[in-house]
Amino acid sequence: MTNDERRSLLDSVNRALKWPLPRRIRSISADVAERQVSLQFVHDGEIGSLDREVISNIEAIVSERMTHYRIASRFLRVDAPAAYAEKLLPVVIVAMFEQAE
Repeated sequence: MTNDERRSLLDSVNRALKWPLPRRIRSISADVAERQVSLQFVHDGEIGSLDREVISNIEAIVSERMTHYRIASRFLRVDAPAAYAEKLLPVVIVAMFEQAE
């Protein structure tokens, strides 16, 4: 991933995150390789319709900004309080690490 690709990726995903994320989305990480943007959404429990709607909006905005790249999303279910840091892609966009109670 070049610095320009990294900057474009961060800019496009940050622009897509204008509204609050559903609580079940624990993190968003990304990678760019061979003209493809990979987005990974770590979530707690089943993905609901609101989660899918938010993810679809994020994908659309990233696609608008990075027009020469394919967008591929992956959903990784890691139920709280299980750790997931080792599963993140290289560019961490949002990480909401829960505090132990």
